Amino acid sequence: MNNKYYTYAYLREDGTPYYIGKGSKRRAYITQGRVVLPPKNKNKIIILKQNLTEEESFKHEIYMIAVFGRKDIGTGILHNRTNGGEGSGGRSLESKEKVSKKMKGRTFSNEHKEKIRLSLIGKKMPPRTKIASINQSESQKKRYLITFDDGRQIEIKGIREWCENEGYNARSIFFVLNNEWKKYKNIVSVTKIKVSQ
Repeated sequence: MNNKYYTYAYLREDGTPYYIGKGSKRRAYITQGRVVLPPKNKNKIIILKQNLTEEESFKHEIYMIAVFGRKDIGTGILHNRTNGGEGSGGRSLESKEKVSKKMKGRTFSNEHKEKIRLSLIGKKMPPRTKIASINQSESQKKRYLITFDDGRQIEIKGIREWCENEGYNARSIFFVLNNEWKKYKNIVSVTKIKVSQ
């Protein structure tokens, strides 16, 4: 058996997950080709289960997405766009549908969700992950002025973290910042605030 797979979660500052995934090697940490980006603070990326077969990782991913639910369909808090179980591996369509069907319609109590959330807090990361995330203090985060189409303006620190918490895509925000897009959702302007040294 090939037990090289794992499941992972991206956490918000309050410890709740905003994305659940499955992968092998460095999948949880890469940003290329991602719709939902990993948090800048690598301590907010946690490995849920490891040493799994691909089949086991698919099942666990589907289970965790079902527990926390998806924002896009109004069932929960995750930014996942599917119920999980997809992948480039050699898993048959019938097998994926079977697992997905089993999890569909399942509801989980708030107590069950809270128990899982609490189990994620303070989870130890592999040493290599900790090294990659050496202390980015609040003062080091870049500040931006966000202008909305209704004229409202807010000042934020750290685009990625703000996007995670507010449900925006950081890459799209950067397109507006760099004047490649005129508008993204209800955001019409993003300006970097220069801080005097």
